Amino acid sequence: MVIWVTGLSGSGKTTFCQSILNKNFSGKWNVLNIDGDVIREIYGNSLGYKVEDRIKHFKRVQKMSLAFANQGLTVLVALLYSAPELLAENRKIFNDYFEIFIDADIELLRKRDKKQLYSSGVKDVVGLDIPYKK
Repeated sequence: MVIWVTGLSGSGKTTFCQSILNKNFSGKWNVLNIDGDVIREIYGNSLGYKVEDRIKHFKRVQKMSLAFANQGLTVLVALLYSAPELLAENRKIFNDYFEIFIDADIELLRKRDKKQLYSSGVKDVVGLDIPYKK
């Protein structure tokens, strides 16, 4: 099973997945949490944040998730970037697939902005200069 959680930076994707992981429904599932930021770090931050790099990152996470799901794990994915065609591909390749979009108002995200994405003039920010496509 794959539970794919998406939404803008600061919307609560990681917190939501971590909460499910911690609850783990009394240990009934073998659960793995894949966080997009952690995967970027594992790969040495080798990709940037332009759309092309975000798609490559999405596909990396997608392939990892498929490999773990095929081994019988429940995979929680917290990943910012998505596009309708990428999510449609997920629906085709994963047997047991759930998609969750966490919708958060931009003003709330600005208040939570630990990474200074929404107020510092950083380029290639999804939700500002890269449209978030639902």
